[in-house]
Amino acid sequence: MNIQTLSQVMSVASIAVLLSACGSNNVAELNNTSFDRSTFAGAIAEDYLQFANFEANEMMDWQDAGHFADKALRILKDRSAAQREQAADWNIDERFQADLKAAARRLDIATRVLSFQEGGTELAKAISSYDCWIEQAEEGWQQDHIAECQSAFSESLAALEKSADMKFTEKGTAKASIVLYHDHNKALPRSKDLALLQSFTAKYWDGLKMHIHIDGHADSSGTTSYNANLSIGRAIAAFNAIQTPWQDEYTISISGVGEAQLAHLTEDGVRDPRNRRTVIEVIFSHQSDVAPNNSSREIASNE
Repeated sequence: MNIQTLSQVMSVASIAVLLSACGSNNVAELNNTSFDRSTFAGAIAEDYLQFANFEANEMMDWQDAGHFADKALRILKDRSAAQREQAADWNIDERFQADLKAAARRLDIATRVLSFQEGGTELAKAISSYDCWIEQAEEGWQQDHIAECQSAFSESLAALEKSADMKFTEKGTAKASIVLYHDHNKALPRSKDLALLQSFTAKYWDGLKMHIHIDGHADSSGTTSYNANLSIGRAIAAFNAIQTPWQDEYTISISGVGEAQLAHLTEDGVRDPRNRRTVIEVIFSHQSDVAPNNSSREIASNE
């Protein structure tokens, strides 16, 4: 071995020792740090702590252990540091990239729509398990560990969807559905349902594209034409209720379907409060093309 080669080897070894030292310091500091594991920041720090200890003690990977320990320490100081890993910063084999990209789009819209308080420990688990998945995918050979991290991510997203009553899609959209009910022959929603809608519109959706679709419905009492007109009136009443408090930009489409799509099948002429409803679907996206046909407003009647 010549002197230049020996020097290069020694340099690489020195860097490896330095990285190990930094990693061990971060892991040790995190292990000696007290924090509340019931909070968002504490929950995600606990996940990183477990992962860092595993990588350090079982896998002898002090570089990644130190990275996630340092990330946990930063989150404990400032929870806005809880951002998912970027796949571009990791050497990910092509066979894992499509699933990780789809998962990233779901996670990104979830973190935009939900606050730290709303997402809580499940949002923390979603971020930390995605990062676990990224790290294991870069290593690429422990298939059971990759699957375990991926499964934890899927379970945490499913729990978030259930608690938020939303769907987070692989296209990077979030879909929320709100159902308002009406008294017989009334276009305005019931007061308690109107309060539910106003609570939803009062949330902070800054920076997101939104499309709203409203379907008004009627029960089977009354004539077909009367119910069609009544259902349009209900959809418009819901639209007016949205317009008042919601100052964000959005596109909207409205339709009245009359008695054509009963939630609960009945004979003709039957009054049923379950069918006197207005269904509002809100789609949140980073993209500008979430509205059908790019229409800013559409009112239609389906008799």
